[in-house]
Amino acid sequence: MAWSEGRSRKHETDIYEMLVFHYLGLDPSISIDEQLIDAESPDLGHDVMAFWAAVKKAARVEAERLAGQE
Repeated sequence: MAWSEGRSRKHETDIYEMLVFHYLGLDPSISIDEQLIDAESPDLGHDVMAFWAAVKKAARVEAERLAGQE
């Protein structure tokens, strides 16, 4: 996974934005396999697993906020 290789803030921001877009469901042809990442994140370490959980939560909150503005 790219984040485990570089661990740059850019990757974190990109992942967050992709998740927000995914949760909004604006383009069903674009999806993120959350179950795969859920399964693999523990193998990448506690910090990756914690980041993944936190970024999913934050992205869901933002997607819900944006969806409520429509």
